[in-house]
Amino acid sequence: MLDAHNYYFDDGEPEREVMMPRRANDAFAMIDGPELPMLFDSFWQPAELALLFGHPGVGKSLLAVQIAEAIARGNRILGEGPAEIPPQRVLYVDLVMSSLQFAARYAPYEFGPEFYRDTPPFDRDLFEWLIDMVNGFEFKIIVIDDLSMIGHSSDGIRESLQLMHDLRVLTRGFGASILVLADSYPMVFQHASDERVLRRSQILCSVADSTFALTLSSDADKGRRDLVQTRSRSDELIWTAANPLPCTLTQLNG
Repeated sequence: MLDAHNYYFDDGEPEREVMMPRRANDAFAMIDGPELPMLFDSFWQPAELALLFGHPGVGKSLLAVQIAEAIARGNRILGEGPAEIPPQRVLYVDLVMSSLQFAARYAPYEFGPEFYRDTPPFDRDLFEWLIDMVNGFEFKIIVIDDLSMIGHSSDGIRESLQLMHDLRVLTRGFGASILVLADSYPMVFQHASDERVLRRSQILCSVADSTFALTLSSDADKGRRDLVQTRSRSDELIWTAANPLPCTLTQLNG
């Protein structure tokens, strides 16, 4: 008699375990347990692959660092619920700035002990390195800054798209929550918050669970920015182009 959960094929090949597919109702068990806090309101939720895009210099990295730092300290910076949540270990994969540049930007601020920042060695594949970080050091919150640094072809689309598909493996198979940053092209649509500003990179949005944009607002000279959702698999869009979330770029104090 076949086992109800798995069995082995005898087809002349080495034995390989085949798992019985899950019942559709099994998915509800994931929401019956302890409720996981939203990482960044409806923009980025647990076990999701989120894409944050905006033109260079708009402040994506500053926002991503603030989000990562809040999660690492167990502080909520946006959304409903308690002001404090359990601190979580966060890995900020900085492909843009050197350690000296990072220190110069944020000194003398002191980050929380669960905030980690690093980059893979030059001879290591980024995805393989991330698997080591998740398996070996139990990182479940990952921020990657940014996709423009991983391409080797003329526009990097092929490499970026492959990485996005690989990152979905970490969210689906390991329960990791991943936020990826990507540059848009402001000279085409100066103040647009829709995905057209990504041009050919717009295809990356189809892989992500959630996508949102950081754009200049009409008061950009005063440090004002707008956050706009463009896609979400898990919930309805709240912060749309007609109802953006306003934010202000200010000096970070230690």
